This record gives sequence, structure tokens and C-alpha cells, in this order.
Amino acid sequence: VNETPATATTTTVSTELFLKHAQKAILQNAADCTASLWSLSDEIIFKYASGYVNEPSHMSVSVGYPKWWLEAVGFKGGPPPVPHKPKFDTDALSKTGKAAMKEYLKQQNTSEF
Repeated sequence: VNETPATATTTTVSTELFLKHAQKAILQNAADCTASLWSLSDEIIFKYASGYVNEPSHMSVSVGYPKWWLEAVGFKGGPPPVPHKPKFDTDALSKTGKAAMKEYLKQQNTSEF
């Protein structure tokens, strides 16, 4: 390529200017995408909070599950009743760390730890 020094300098400046603008555009696009994703997650969490659909026109609408799905998983009659007696010793709740794990394994009739 036959370039004069002036043409080479102009090409270098043009390339540097292009790269500077391209980098700025890429970083702005990344920032916009990140902000958009955070906004989307907030919208999804609000809209479907606690098993309800929340929209400005109608709040806290129960979604439920399709009848065919409840039958397929054996949940036709609803959830089982809540047990009256806990399955574990509530005194074990006061223990933490290794002591809590030993207590849990003891209740499971396991001596390994």
C-alpha cells in the first residue's frame, strides 16, 4: 500500500477514534443490558411473589396449579396435614455446629460423624 506520512497519520487517528467510540458503545451497551436484567428480575419477583400474580390492574390473584398436574403428582386432595409432633427433638435447636450435627445423627440412629 502506498501511503504518505499524512495519510498514515490520518488512518491511525481514524482507527484510534473508531476504537475509542466502539469501546464506549460496547461498555454502554453492557451497562444498559445489566440494568435491564436487574429491572426484569425485580419485575418478576414482584409479579409472582408468594404464589400470586400481582399486576397493577389486579393484585394478589391466586395462580394455583392445573388440575391435570395435581392429579399426575398425586396431589389431588391438597397437601398432607401438618404433623402435630415435630419429627426431631426441639431441644436440639439450641445446639449449633458440630454439637447440632451429632444430635441430628443421634436422632437418625447413626453414630457416624
